[in-house]
Amino acid sequence: MNINELVKSAKALEVCFQKTGNLPAKIAGLYGDLKPYIEKSKNGELDAPMAKSKVPGAHLFNDGELRPYPDLERAYARFRMQLSGGLSKKQEKVLEEIRRM
Repeated sequence: MNINELVKSAKALEVCFQKTGNLPAKIAGLYGDLKPYIEKSKNGELDAPMAKSKVPGAHLFNDGELRPYPDLERAYARFRMQLSGGLSKKQEKVLEEIRRM
């Protein structure tokens, strides 16, 4: 778990929620559900990864309900990835290969 990346992703997600207005109730509610994890992440209070399926909002992300809000969807995906431990070595290698293309 990369704490610096977790902090950055938490701050970015928080900003994204704050600047995205007029969200449907269930997506706006996601901010409330994530707020404790965002705060703990920003304060360096989380030291163990969570299962991706346990991160609040996973169903909204998986069902594509964040798609109409691409900035929010990206910020959520980054935060969820960092909260669940970040990229594996294999994922990092694949990502690096893609970037070289």
